[in-house]
Amino acid sequence: MEPLLHGCGECTRQNVSPFFSPPVYRLEEKEQEQKREYAKLHERYTELFKTHMDYMERTKILMGSADRLEGGARGRLPSLNLAQLNR
Repeated sequence: MEPLLHGCGECTRQNVSPFFSPPVYRLEEKEQEQKREYAKLHERYTELFKTHMDYMERTKILMGSADRLEGGARGRLPSLNLAQLNR
């Protein structure tokens, strides 16, 4: 079977485009909406990641200062020298 529009000599892209343009327009509109949504999500994710990294840095600094105040020995593993590791 041949397509219905194939045999029509007067059917050019300009003549057919009004028939196809509403679905194409809707798809383009949907694509633009998805791009806007993605940009919002990307921005939000970036903000959350920066906040997380700031929190981790502050925690690391605070834990470091707490270790120094307590003498630094709490919570550390005993040090091993190279001879003990080669046994």
